[in-house]
Amino acid sequence: MIPAGTDLDAINEGLADDGVHLGELGEQYPELIGDLAGTVAHAKQEGFGNLCVVHLDQPPARVADHRDVAEQILRDTDCNTVIVRSSVGGDIVSDTYSRKAIESHQFQMIASPDYAGSVAEFAGQVRADTTPWQWINIVLAVVVVVAVIVSVASASLRRLRDGAAADDTVTTPAV
Repeated sequence: MIPAGTDLDAINEGLADDGVHLGELGEQYPELIGDLAGTVAHAKQEGFGNLCVVHLDQPPARVADHRDVAEQILRDTDCNTVIVRSSVGGDIVSDTYSRKAIESHQFQMIASPDYAGSVAEFAGQVRADTTPWQWINIVLAVVVVVAVIVSVASASLRRLRDGAAADDTVTTPAV
């Protein structure tokens, strides 16, 4: 659920320029906006995709609401990966990276007070997470196809052999 008081239009507008929306935190620490914008730009140059970072001024009542906000931003913008943080936690969603890759590295990033450094480290770790799911799925599909072909061929040969054996049986007429 999107927490009351969360202005998604303002957040999405803030993300349009540099992929960073920090709200009041950005007003208190303007250099943090530049640091994060640099991190986001570097991640994009390195092939990470369009990364967006959001800080919620009002923390949600439930920690799970971070994910709802991130999902909505993912749908409403051209972001591929959205990091939403607040003073009580955060969450990350992506349409590019697997949930396994994200969840393997998100808690270290969210626990770090170094926003820009932890986002840069997170992006590097997620990109380096190289579980080749596409190749694993292709190999499994090939194994299944081969198993089906072998089973069909074996059954056909068995039927041919059984049929040939029946034809070889000589019956002698009774006299």
